[in-house]
Amino acid sequence: MENLTFSFALWIIFLSSFTLSLNSITTDKHALISFKNSITSDHYDILSTNWSQNTSVCDWIGVSCGLKHLRVTSLNLSGYDLVGTVSPHLGNLSFLRYMDISSNSFTGMLPYELSKLRRLKVMNVGANSITGEIPTWLGSLPQLEELYLFNNTFFGTIPVSLSNNSKLQMLYLSNNQLNGSIPHAIFNLSSVIEIRIRNNSLSGCLPSDMCNNMPNNVKILSLSYNRLEGQIPPNIWKCKHLEGLSLSFNNFSGNIPREIGRLSSLIGLYLGYNNGSQGGIPAEMGNLSRLEILSIASASLTGEIPSSIFNISSLTQLCLNDNRLSGQIPPNIWKCKHLEGLSLSFNNFSGNIPREIGRLSSLIGLYLGYNNGSQGGIPAEMGNLSRLEILSIASASLTGEIPSSIFNISSLTQLCLNDNRLSGQIPPNIWKCKHLEGLSLSFNNFSGNIPREIGRLSSLIGLYLGYNNGSQGGIPAEMGNLSRLEILSIASASLTGEIPSSIFNISSLTQLCLNDNRLSGQIPPNIWKCKHLEGLSLSFNNFSGNIPREIGRLSSLIGLYLGYNNGSQGGIPAEMGNLSRLEILSIASASLTGEIPSSIFNISSLTQLCLNDNRLSGQIPPNIWKCKHLEGLSLSFNNFSGNIPREIGRLSSLIGLYLGYNNGSQGGIPAEMGNLSRLEILSIASASLTGEIPSSIFNISSLTQLCLNDNRLSGQIPPNIWKCKHLEGLSLSFNNFSGNIPREIGRLSSLIGLYLGYNNGSQGGIPAEMGNLSRLEILSIASASLTGEIPSSIFNISSLTQLCLNDNRLSGQIPPNIWKCKHLEGLSLSFNNFSGNIPREIGRLSSLIGLYLGYNNGSQDHGVAELGAELPSLVANCRARCRTAVLGGELPSSVPNCRAWWRTAELVPNCRAWWLLVWLV
Repeated sequence: MENLTFSFALWIIFLSSFTLSLNSITTDKHALISFKNSITSDHYDILSTNWSQNTSVCDWIGVSCGLKHLRVTSLNLSGYDLVGTVSPHLGNLSFLRYMDISSNSFTGMLPYELSKLRRLKVMNVGANSITGEIPTWLGSLPQLEELYLFNNTFFGTIPVSLSNNSKLQMLYLSNNQLNGSIPHAIFNLSSVIEIRIRNNSLSGCLPSDMCNNMPNNVKILSLSYNRLEGQIPPNIWKCKHLEGLSLSFNNFSGNIPREIGRLSSLIGLYLGYNNGSQGGIPAEMGNLSRLEILSIASASLTGEIPSSIFNISSLTQLCLNDNRLSGQIPPNIWKCKHLEGLSLSFNNFSGNIPREIGRLSSLIGLYLGYNNGSQGGIPAEMGNLSRLEILSIASASLTGEIPSSIFNISSLTQLCLNDNRLSGQIPPNIWKCKHLEGLSLSFNNFSGNIPREIGRLSSLIGLYLGYNNGSQGGIPAEMGNLSRLEILSIASASLTGEIPSSIFNISSLTQLCLNDNRLSGQIPPNIWKCKHLEGLSLSFNNFSGNIPREIGRLSSLIGLYLGYNNGSQGGIPAEMGNLSRLEILSIASASLTGEIPSSIFNISSLTQLCLNDNRLSGQIPPNIWKCKHLEGLSLSFNNFSGNIPREIGRLSSLIGLYLGYNNGSQGGIPAEMGNLSRLEILSIASASLTGEIPSSIFNISSLTQLCLNDNRLSGQIPPNIWKCKHLEGLSLSFNNFSGNIPREIGRLSSLIGLYLGYNNGSQGGIPAEMGNLSRLEILSIASASLTGEIPSSIFNISSLTQLCLNDNRLSGQIPPNIWKCKHLEGLSLSFNNFSGNIPREIGRLSSLIGLYLGYNNGSQDHGVAELGAELPSLVANCRARCRTAVLGGELPSSVPNCRAWWRTAELVPNCRAWWLLVWLV
């Protein structure tokens, strides 16, 4: 009976335990079903098809259960492309030890309920879009060993409570939006092995005692891409087991502490891109016998590379580029036999490249360029680098020929030797580098023909051979075999002959630059085969014939440059209007005739249109307004007729507008141009313009250059001109303006050049307010019927270099304070009514090159002796016009053989603003 009672009791206990276990697993199931319901997108249908109510939770994908309690202990759904929020019901998985939902698209915040996961050892929610502050309750998970919150959008500060996780080994907080300083207590975590908090906005200094209490097992400290400042703590050497230290891309200052050389376990050291740093590379770094990667690029390093560095035989990567290192590259560099990457570019190294580099048989990438102090040639021994893939020694003052041994390196994929002084021929054995994808030999002194063997480099993607003035010959037809070529640039290389039609069989071409050569013949019609061309530059050659209409089939074109081909003829093909992606169309000085096809202005993507210096005629098409993104429009020096279309005023993106020197044009300036609120340069010189300047023009506050000279404009200069506060050049000369010069011009404080001359209808004097133009260098108001005296304020403009006031009716004395214009090079006051003596102060104008004071009938005792005494070199060179009207006395001896100069060209001919005619592009 007792046995029966005992057995029954055991059965009750078992049944109770089973019931409790069943209830607990049911709780887990409900928690996971709630989690499933929070998923809004299940790309692979994992949860929707596998997580079924009819199957055991422990059989679900991503779920693992413990054998003892049959409870969920692991949830691993990493990389399933799930979208949704993290369900708070996951907090009911009370036996959960491992949770990994990384690499999905979870949003929202981490729910507080997860703080109930008291057995959790690993939490990985990295690579999602989880936001909010890092929860402080994470510090209350007593068993947590690994915390991965990287690649999310957490913001705010790092909670101090994380330091309560006494068992924490891995802390990954990188790639978030965290700010503030790193809590000091984080560095005291007793079990931590890796701390990674890179790419945030952390600021402040690292604690000076950061390694005092840090456990010996810390191996990785990654704090790069933040805003940390101050010095790197010297006591960092106490983190003796550090294998990886990354402090790059911060604002650290001061010297690199030599104590780093005591970190004998270091494998990777990254200290670069700290612009506040200074000093040299500590020689003690040579003690880092296990170091494999040393990267201190762009850290303002000075001095020489300590030779001890090259005693580190384990080095595989050495990046010291973008510093101010000097001296020679140490010859003992060969000791780093395992070096795969060496970057010393952008420094001040001098001397020859050591031939010992040829012994670095493991090298894959070698970057030595942009060291202007270097000299000598390329060592032939480099040909022994049989594994080399990238060789870049651009802009390093290299001389001599390329050793043919270089092209025995069959592994080369990139060869950059541009911007040197290399000479001789390009070696024909270049074809041996069959894997070359990029070849840049431009800006050198190579001579001879381009070797046809280049056509055998079937892997080439980019080929740059331009700006070698000693080269000659044509483009080898064999280049048409480069079936993978995307960029072909042979500009300014003295190329002759025609473009081989085979070139346009390269369907992969995206950029073709053959400008500035002596290529001739017609542009081949089969150019349309290069369907992927985005940039085509054939300008500055001798091409003849019509522009092929087939160009209109190049639907990918963004930039097209065909100008300055004087042998060309014909018009602009209407088919060009099909180039829907075109942004820049430049066909200046190409002898184009006919009208602009209206289809051109259907290209809404155009930003630059350059058709100047041709023989185009007809009217400017009114549908020009369709090119709403136009920033530069140059139609000057053509034969356009008719009015300027008012529709131009709708081109709200315009910055530069050039319509001048079209003698067939007529009419006035459309008032609608005042709507061009971004316009900086407006040039409509010599375009037969009539009428008044619309006052709306001066509402364009962005204007810096206004060129309306050589027209028939009339009326007064509008007083609201002062609104163009950024005007640097104003040319209104050679018109029919009348009335006084508005005194408001004196408010144009940015003016450098002012040309108001040859307006016979004008009257009145020079406004005294002009003396406020403190930046003015050229003031030209010749032949403008000016009366009165020159205001003395004008000579307070110390920046003046040219002053042309000749051919007026100015009177009074030449102000003695003229000497204040110390930079004056040209002074023309001739053909006026000045009286009195020539002020001896003119002799203090030591920069004068041309001085014109003649034909002033009111002048008297001249004081030429003083001029000769103080400006003997100027007068002796007969630069001054000394034939005046009423000079008394004899010529002083310091004026030898001065010829009588009659009315010839002034120093600044007609004082016209030719310097303003500069194309925007």
